[in-house]
Amino acid sequence: MDLSIFVNPMAFLFVCFPIGTAMILLGFESAIDRAILMRDMGIPIGVLGSLVGTQQMVFAFDAGLREADWIYSATAVMFITILYGGAVSGLGFFLSGSGRGAAKKIKNRRRLSLGKAIVLFTFSFLVLYAALSAPGAFEFIQPITLSIFFVVAVIALLTAKHGYYMSNLSQGCLIGSMAAVMTGIVILFIGYTAEGILIAGAGLVYGILGYMMIYVSTYSTDESPQIAATRTNWHWIEIAGFYIFMFLAPDTLLDNFQEADVQEQILQLENQIISLQEQLDETSR
Repeated sequence: MDLSIFVNPMAFLFVCFPIGTAMILLGFESAIDRAILMRDMGIPIGVLGSLVGTQQMVFAFDAGLREADWIYSATAVMFITILYGGAVSGLGFFLSGSGRGAAKKIKNRRRLSLGKAIVLFTFSFLVLYAALSAPGAFEFIQPITLSIFFVVAVIALLTAKHGYYMSNLSQGCLIGSMAAVMTGIVILFIGYTAEGILIAGAGLVYGILGYMMIYVSTYSTDESPQIAATRTNWHWIEIAGFYIFMFLAPDTLLDNFQEADVQEQILQLENQIISLQEQLDETSR
């Protein structure tokens, strides 16, 4: 076995660059703070990288830009960012000490605010660049998914108590992602395979992206403990795992698209039969 398959510079850059930037600009007062940032950010960013790749992979396969066998190698590459992100989070957990909660309050607030702005810009730019790096960038814009998140965000803000707006939005990201995944499953079983997968994938992309923005914005504030990043990361793993094994196990993905192709072929044959029958009827007259 060639171990070079576990080395992917682009995946490494996607995971480690924003985390490294956050460690330098946000965790400048304590080594424990830097370890906590590794622990909290590794898993969400790793999962987000895989989801960005998933949207591009599904588009390429559905559009006929790739052959069926490509699904296996593409899925392996897609999972690399989850592997890297999990390794970063695991290392951060052990370095920060078991049971430790959020980072302590940072004293230099002006430097912290500037650091947050730079981290948010860097992270947003990296995600946008990854989304635009392959054909099908428009597949990240799913109106049904956007509608779900808009409704959830409005409800989260209207029902939040004072001082809990960001934590409510954080939970709203989870709820919106779950709703989008379930909506995608329903649409898939109705018969719209690619649409269902893309709607569900976009829901997870929006949810994790929003959650990471909230995490960075509330870092070292009174609302930071309410985000409960360690517990929330487990929820992201659960939702992403359900999505991956429901939609993206290579055989399952192939079955979904092959079944859609078979249905399309049957429909074409039926149309041809109807056309031939009409021609025979006209000839007999």
